[in-house]
Amino acid sequence: MVEHRGQTVPAGSAAPLLNSAANRDERHFVGPDSFDIHRRIDRHLAFGCGSNLCLGTSPAGMEGRVVLGEVLWRWTDRDIDREGTVLDHTSTPRGWKCLPVVAS
Repeated sequence: MVEHRGQTVPAGSAAPLLNSAANRDERHFVGPDSFDIHRRIDRHLAFGCGSNLCLGTSPAGMEGRVVLGEVLWRWTDRDIDREGTVLDHTSTPRGWKCLPVVAS
């Protein structure tokens, strides 16, 4: 048995890890469910941290910057069909189920 934030968790209980909750703590972020490009995230949890930091963290960041930079540089006449977007709510990382990008 352990007590966590005023709640008793019995010994042997299953405790799911919800990765999609990372960086969405309303005690730390104003409007945690809204996208804010200027939000300061001082401890991103997507790739773990400390001794559990994923070895792919740096390569993934670099790949993302290169790919996004190339797409934005090559495809300048673009827009998002906002009415066609569908959010995907799962217990894994949240994202778009459908995010149609069209030529403007």
